[in-house]
Amino acid sequence: MDKDPNTQSYVDARGELIIQRPAPGVLLYIEKGYLEGSRGELIVAGMDRELKFAPKLTIFVDGEHLEGYDPPVRTMPTDWLKKNTARVDSQHMLVRSQIAKMGLSVAGLVLGAVIKGYTERRPFEQALQAVVARAPLRSAGSSLKI
Repeated sequence: MDKDPNTQSYVDARGELIIQRPAPGVLLYIEKGYLEGSRGELIVAGMDRELKFAPKLTIFVDGEHLEGYDPPVRTMPTDWLKKNTARVDSQHMLVRSQIAKMGLSVAGLVLGAVIKGYTERRPFEQALQAVVARAPLRSAGSSLKI
């Protein structure tokens, strides 16, 4: 079976980061366990890469199974979002753990209305499906490669 060019997976002993591109201009980050600081660089690289192919991004972060993270996992993407707010439609975040909820609150204070938080999976998935349905058709030359 061929590997999906629109999915990248990074796994270590403590956690997992999966980056998916379900449609042009739409990124889905799935974060599980504990994410080490270097994962912040991968998150930012994914957003930078997608901006080469899309005028504006919609970002989804599935942190339902995220237990914790090193500070760069929050600060690097937040700093990136502050610099690129005009090119980001919104960032939707599904969180469950207390530390992820605190991170969502901090990001919301810094970034305002661009951040949309969820504590239940169904509304998060409905929002993702709605954005993907409105996205333009996938371009052959713009697969996710980080």
